[in-house]
Amino acid sequence: MNVLDGASQRARTDAAARREEGGRRAGQHSAWRDGGFFGRLPASLVLTLQRETRVSEAVRGQVIFEEGDPAEGLYSVCSGLVKLTKAGPSGRQVILRLAGPGELLGYRAVLAGEPYLATAQAAEPTVLSRLGQAGLQEILRVVPDAARRLARLLATDLGTAEARLLDLVDRPAEARLAHILLWLKNTCGVPVAGGIRLAVSLTRRDLADLAGMAEETAIRALSDLRRRGAVTLPGHAVVLRDLRLLSQLAQEVLPAR
Repeated sequence: MNVLDGASQRARTDAAARREEGGRRAGQHSAWRDGGFFGRLPASLVLTLQRETRVSEAVRGQVIFEEGDPAEGLYSVCSGLVKLTKAGPSGRQVILRLAGPGELLGYRAVLAGEPYLATAQAAEPTVLSRLGQAGLQEILRVVPDAARRLARLLATDLGTAEARLLDLVDRPAEARLAHILLWLKNTCGVPVAGGIRLAVSLTRRDLADLAGMAEETAIRALSDLRRRGAVTLPGHAVVLRDLRLLSQLAQEVLPAR
């Protein structure tokens, strides 16, 4: 074996080792690990799920699945952040929600036997674990309360959607934006000097979609928050400076008519 062949072999070995280690770490954080979303799992089921699971990495901006694709499996976000979008009447992609570590993707489509209902795209470098239909069916067969856990997740989604609709008619734009910024703090906030920086790249239009308002309205609301000292906007970043004020603003409601 010459020097180049040896280097190539070592590179392949190192890459395989990194994939194996990445898969091991992902397995520790996936929803279908023992003690994860589905609770305690029998050892035999854990081994089955390991065979049915595929771990993948997505770079920022990479599409994981598209709206209308066949729902071939359930995804668990192991690390990173995923943006769920849906095409509006004009064809523009509108953000429905962001999913962080431990959250599931595609479960509504898989359970309903329908194509994926939205497009999933990595908002930052992300590691995902995908469980095929056979693996999910085995969980439902073996774990007594698996179906109940999924039903509870669907009910929570419905409650969130209803609360979001209520916010559209009951809260001013500044309050809705403050609420979204506080939620992002819990999802991707990183402490910095004098505040918390949102460690995800979101455009003003993205923030507008999440808060349920026009982009121009979001820009004005963000400027008002900056003027009041609640946030600063260095470059394209957002840094939360006054969490107490943001919490107070997030509770405001529109006056009764």
